[in-house]
Formats: sequence, structure tokens, C-alpha cells
Amino acid sequence: MRHFQSHRSATAARTAAQAWLIYDRLFRIAGRLGVGRDGFLKTTIYLEDMNDFAVVEAIAQCFFPHDPPALTLLQPSGLSMPGARVQIDAVLLSSG
Repeated sequence: MRHFQSHRSATAARTAAQAWLIYDRLFRIAGRLGVGRDGFLKTTIYLEDMNDFAVVEAIAQCFFPHDPPALTLLQPSGLSMPGARVQIDAVLLSSG
């Protein structure tokens, strides 16, 4: 059991790090487009392991502390990037 817990912690930490990087990139892209936090209408999260949702949700709350966008959560049979534990896409509302 102890080995399983340490493995879960390691994979959850990798998932959290990937989620942070993705949200950071999404916010940078949104900023270049002149879209603020309120311009995020919806995010779709694709998880390798549904058990990692809590860590991804905690990261999302750092970026969206109030009024988060709508969320769709999916667990596909595989993610498109090798080594990916999470993929996230966003729908933004642009005024331009």
C-alpha cells in the first residue's frame, strides 16, 4: 500500500505541474489577445487518470479564484502528447 501511495503522489505531482504550465500558457495567450480572466467562457480538461481531478481543480482555483468558467471533464483512452497526464483547452470571449 505504501508503494501505491508514493506512486499516486508522484503522478499527482506531475499532473499538477502540467496543469499549472497549461493554465499559465492559456493566460499568456489570452493576455496577448487582450482577454482577461472574465473572458474565459469554458475549459475542457482531459485527464489520463480521473483520480487526478482534485489536483487539477486546485490548480484551476489558483487561476480562477472567483467565478470559474464552465467546465467539461473527460477521460479519453489516451492523450495526444507522449507523457501527458492532462490536457486543457479553453474557449475565450474576445471583444475584437
